[in-house]
Amino acid sequence: MARRQASAGRRGAARLSRAARRPRRRRRPAPRRSLSADFPEVVVHSLAEAHAALHAARDLGARIALRSAPDAGHYTGALFFGKIVEALEAEFDTSLEWVFWFDCGEDAGLALNALRHGLTHLCGRTGAQTDRRLANIARRMGAAYRRETARSRRPALDLIDEPEPYDAVRRVLEGAGRGR
Repeated sequence: MARRQASAGRRGAARLSRAARRPRRRRRPAPRRSLSADFPEVVVHSLAEAHAALHAARDLGARIALRSAPDAGHYTGALFFGKIVEALEAEFDTSLEWVFWFDCGEDAGLALNALRHGLTHLCGRTGAQTDRRLANIARRMGAAYRRETARSRRPALDLIDEPEPYDAVRRVLEGAGRGR
């Protein structure tokens, strides 16, 4: 009897050690910045435009939300914008309040790919049920997903045709009166 209990105890210990050896899924920390419901939005297409927008916001002490162009992930990919966000986070300290929204369009796979590449703020229009699922997945990964429709899409300054992005962003931020 004692021998059975001892061997059962060892098997239980083996199970625990196997479970302990399994790699655990790391949860990403929650996004550092707020969801930017009241931040003026600026559409950026390159690192240079993003730099200009954040420099203008820092000079005015304003909050700002950057976003990719609609469906930009289809022709540049999530990795491109992930690298832009990394470069911006390395240059600008945490005293500047900013957020980068990645537009996934109607592609749920692109949204999941963006989460894999570390983007923490996503928006898209994949349909109500899929958007709810994506929002739930993003929340579990420490990210945010915002459903957008034609009505709910917020107006934003698009820097693609602006010869001086810094000046254009500065005008928008001064007009919005969104200083801290």
